[in-house]
Order: sequence, then C-alpha cells, then structure tokens
Amino acid sequence: VTPLLVLTSQSRVHAAVDHFGAGDCPAATKDALSSIRWLNVRAEPYQILAYCDLRQDRTAEAVRAMREAVRLDPHSWETSYGLALALASAGSTPTRELRRAVRQNPREVLIRDSLPGLESSSPARRRLAVREARLAVVTSGRLSIGAG
Repeated sequence: VTPLLVLTSQSRVHAAVDHFGAGDCPAATKDALSSIRWLNVRAEPYQILAYCDLRQDRTAEAVRAMREAVRLDPHSWETSYGLALALASAGSTPTRELRRAVRQNPREVLIRDSLPGLESSSPARRRLAVREARLAVVTSGRLSIGAG
C-alpha cells in the first residue's frame, strides 16, 4: 500500500509542477491538493499552493500553505524564502524568515537581491520589493518546483 501512495502522490506532484511551470495555477492547485490527499509529507505541493495563492493575492492562504511547507522541509532556503515572500505580501515583517533563508543558502542571488527592499522601513518600497521578488522567484527557474 505504501509504495502505491508514494507513487500516486509523486505523480500528482510532477503534474502540479508541470502545470505551475506553464502558469496554469488552477490545474497546479488541483494536482497539488490531490498529492496532499494521497500522502501529506512533502513540501512541494504546499509551495505550489502558496505561489498560486500569491498570484491571486490570497495572502493569508499563501502564508498558511508556506508555513506548512517550512514545517515539512525546515532546512530548505526555498521554503524559508517563500514564507518570507508570503508574509511580506500579507503586510508582515519577513526579516526572521529572510535571515533564515540567507543562512540556508548565503549565495542565493534571489534572496540577496530582495533583502534591502523587503526589509525597508518604507511601506511603498516594501510593496514594490514584494512585487519584484514574487515575479523574480517564479520566473527564475531556480526553484525546485519549476519556473512559473
């Protein structure tokens, strides 16, 4: 039974990644949720849900999904950085999560480039930095979940 659960969940993750990479969030979300229903142990479906929620300005949902991704993969710069972006998108201060992402991958350009704006005391500068960082992260091809 376990191999069947893993195989089915994995196939749904792959489909979700493909749809996310093609910019099809409705299909990506459907497949990510299906993967979670089959086996709820991987961060990737939650990352896909969070980035699709961010694309639709559903920030509270994005924060919840990315928190779950961090819980499932706490050592990944991708989940830490994704949570920072979700928090910043929701109007919260992402400093702790950004610093964790830097510690996890100090050479990652996506993180370094966004730090000044996301940590700015200016709300207008933070909003601009959030928009730029969200676009950069999903179009960079640097996420393991694929480019969007």
